[in-house]
Order: sequence, then structure tokens, then C-alpha cells
Amino acid sequence: MRDTADHWPEGYERQILARWGDALFADSPEFDIATLDGKAAERQFGYNNDFTQFLPLPWGEKSSDHGLMVVSHEYATPFLMFPGLTSEDYREKLTDHQIRAIMAALGVSIFEVRKTDGKWAIVKDGKYNRRIHMSTEIGISGPAAGDDRLKTKADPTGRIVFGTISNCNGGITPWGTMLSGEEGAMDVFAGDYKKLPNQDLVERQGWDEDENDIYSVSRIEPRFKFEEEPNEWMRFDWVVEIDPFDPSAKPVKRTSLGRMTHEGAQRCVAPDGRVAVFMGDDDDFEYIYRFVTRDPWNPNDRAANKDLLDHGTLSVAKFESDGTMRWIPLIAGEGPLSAEAGFKNQADVVLATRAAADLVGATPMDGPEGLHRASPHRQALCRHDRERRSASQG
Repeated sequence: MRDTADHWPEGYERQILARWGDALFADSPEFDIATLDGKAAERQFGYNNDFTQFLPLPWGEKSSDHGLMVVSHEYATPFLMFPGLTSEDYREKLTDHQIRAIMAALGVSIFEVRKTDGKWAIVKDGKYNRRIHMSTEIGISGPAAGDDRLKTKADPTGRIVFGTISNCNGGITPWGTMLSGEEGAMDVFAGDYKKLPNQDLVERQGWDEDENDIYSVSRIEPRFKFEEEPNEWMRFDWVVEIDPFDPSAKPVKRTSLGRMTHEGAQRCVAPDGRVAVFMGDDDDFEYIYRFVTRDPWNPNDRAANKDLLDHGTLSVAKFESDGTMRWIPLIAGEGPLSAEAGFKNQADVVLATRAAADLVGATPMDGPEGLHRASPHRQALCRHDRERRSASQG
């Protein structure tokens, strides 16, 4: 008989800290599946955790009994969430309230926790507590910000988007912000993409006729239909930077890091102080990417790093037959990324990152995911960049 019990090492204990629907705020309603809607879910812990990080409080300290939990909620499984639904019929049977609840249950939960007498508990009146979800106002920065292809009826500036989708893995920057990788946002959209002017890009981004409109969101949010808002789908599948230590700070989609199905965004610091962010495009035969900031980070002034990720170089990995690896920069106007090939500026590159990587001959991988923060190989990648840079200058 298979052993289904949980196991952990001697001397350790397990405690459930937060479950789907648990209160995160003093005014959070009690979880009630029969009355659950978007308004209630926005005040409760989200569904289906992926990235999970403990950040000591205050920032910069090494406290082990007081801090913030930062947790992403990647996707929902409606037929397991709500009674009376099956995997075959849930899309048609979901109520509007249930769809709103799903939209609110995804995204990121940030909440204060404290250990007292050996037990952890959520601090429900914690000043840092907040939920980020599919309706949260989020900024857009970097080379694609303000581009016509990101402008919509709701946002004619192309600099504000409502919501983040499919928040998979991520990382923490040296200055304490979270990088959340949006992965597989195409699954949420609906409609006939062949009516769009850039249908080839839709296909390259991973459109699957059998895996779309998975939460029936387009029923209550027309912006998720291609025919209603032809640019909305291009405003997702980015890396979102979130400041857990400043609840008033608007999350930002950093377009400099490229658009793909991000599994994560792990980082390391090069010897010269620049920050490298490593990203796996978690789909069949996709690539590994790296973004290196133009400037070093400032350890003495947290605010000075606010827009550090808007300036730098995005590259893709190519593995040679002799086992060596090199990074190929994805820069408009360099190599095959010419204006004639459709890359007139860097916005073209980051909006069609996969196509740019195809052109430069990147090495396809088997669903690359993340690179661990302490990985010796990843540290070697940072050293390799330093040595290449020194050689080019010497």
C-alpha cells in the first residue's frame, strides 16, 4: 500500500500558514464557497501557489521570526474549486461571480507573518499586506512602453495595463523587489486571432486552439477577446516587478526583459555590480535568456534602483557542439535583426522576442524553466560576461 503521509526530518515541524481563501486583512470576509466573488477574493489568500519567498522585516535585517511572505498564484482549476463542475463543462457553467473570484484569486499575495511561541501566524493588520490580481493597475516601462501595439481603448497611452496573468516562478532583486514571470497568458484570451494583423506573432507566442479562454474571462471582460481589443494580448507575458516593502508602489511590467512564457526570473550580481536576470521560456523548443543591466545596482540607496531594469542588454543562449555556450545579444539593427526583418527598434525586439531569438540561431531547449539563485553554473555565466566585457575593452 502506498504511503500517502507527509514526511519531514526529525526536529522539524509542519504548519499550515495560509490556505486558499484565508483572510489576509482585518476586514477580510470569511471564506464561503457559496458566496465567493471577486470582491471577497481580493481580500483573501490566492489559489495554487508557485513562487514562495520569506523576506525578513525590516528590509535588510536577518530576522527569522518576523517578515513578509511573497507568494505567486499561477493558475486556477475551476472544476476543483467550485462544486458541480467537471473538466468538460466548467467553462459554460461558471457563473459571473465565480469568474470574478478566479480573476482575484490569481496573481500575488504579500502578507506579514510573525512567529510567537513557536507558531507562525498572519498579521492581518500588517501595513505591507496586499493582493495583486487580474484587475490590479500595473505600469508598463522599457522600450515597448507607449508603443502603438500596446495601446487600447482603456489605455490610449500604452503605459498602463490592468492585471497580471499566469504568475509562475520569479526571483528577488538585490534591492528587495519581486520579479514575477508571466507564463502562458495566451490561454486566457479568446476569439478569432486570424482577424488580427499580426496573426503570425500570435501563433509564435503559443496560441493553442484547444487551450484558450480557460477561465471564461472574456464573457465578462471583453478586452480578452481578440475582436474587441486586438492589442490587449500583447500586454501580458512579461516580467512584473513588485515592491513588497512599499504597498503604494505600482507594479511595473519591465519590457526590456522580453516577452515570452516566463518560468522565472532569477538573478545574480556580476563583480562589477551589474545585475543579470536569467529567464527560461518554459515551452517546447524554446530558449534561455539573460538580461544584464546597463548600470550597477546601488546598495546604499534602494530608491536609486527603481528603474534599473529598464536599461540593459537582452541576450539569448546558443550552445555549441563542443559544449561551450555564448550569449547572443538581441539588439535591433545588429546582425540579422534588421529593419528589413521587422526589427526597426528595440520595441520590435521585445514584443517579438521569440522571433528575434529564432533569427539569431539560439539553441532550442526542452521546456527550460528556472536557474537556481545559488547555481555555480549561473555564477559562472556572470563571470563569463565580465571576462568577455574586459576582453572587448582591452
